[in-house]
Amino acid sequence: MALFGSGAIFPLALLYAALFKNNFLKDRTAVSSVLLPTFISMLLFWPMAIAALWEGLTIFPLFLAIGLSLHFPVIG
Repeated sequence: MALFGSGAIFPLALLYAALFKNNFLKDRTAVSSVLLPTFISMLLFWPMAIAALWEGLTIFPLFLAIGLSLHFPVIG
């Protein structure tokens, strides 16, 4: 449930942005220059998380927590 719930966060954000006509991806803010490295670091995490899910359910919550927190070092 955590895998699918966390994977639905960004698509839901895009849906809400379309509903409320808020184009947050084109806004120029102080963190705009680090969005690409942030997305890359989180996308590189997902294969490791899925591999951990296939190996054993006990380690998966740890991988999920680490992967979802990868954007904090990039954004600061």
